[in-house]
Amino acid sequence: MPGDRTTPYELESHMRSISRPSTAIALTAISAVALVFGVATGAPAVATPSRVIHVDLAKASPFALSPTLRRSATGRVTFVVRNDGTSTHEFVVIRLRPGQTTLPVSGAKVSEQGRAGETGDLAAHATKRLTLRLAPGRYALVCNLPGHYAAGMHSTFVVA
Repeated sequence: MPGDRTTPYELESHMRSISRPSTAIALTAISAVALVFGVATGAPAVATPSRVIHVDLAKASPFALSPTLRRSATGRVTFVVRNDGTSTHEFVVIRLRPGQTTLPVSGAKVSEQGRAGETGDLAAHATKRLTLRLAPGRYALVCNLPGHYAAGMHSTFVVA
């Protein structure tokens, strides 16, 4: 360590040895950021990972549909849907029109107009993943097996 009797050359050498790791760390961090955003190479930015939303079906009650989050950013969203019940359910994502709060029911099912995607049937205790690219807006998350929507098996999801 530099002391009272350190020569200017020793002090300068010591300062360089201290700043080299700091400079290397800073350059590494800048390079990593540049690569992620494609700035340094002109390459496209690395894809944004999906936001993961876990959805429990029939966990709190036989017709419960409970997402862990009710909001997400625009882009890829992965729903991990688990049927905790003893009967078959399904999971459907339907984009709502501006101002729309409910879905029209016809017979024992809702209209799937505006459907963004679905898992298909989930047997008891099964899990499926559904990855969608969602635009900003409001979405209905529903089980559309006969009578399930009317029994309360739905939720609203907002993408902003």
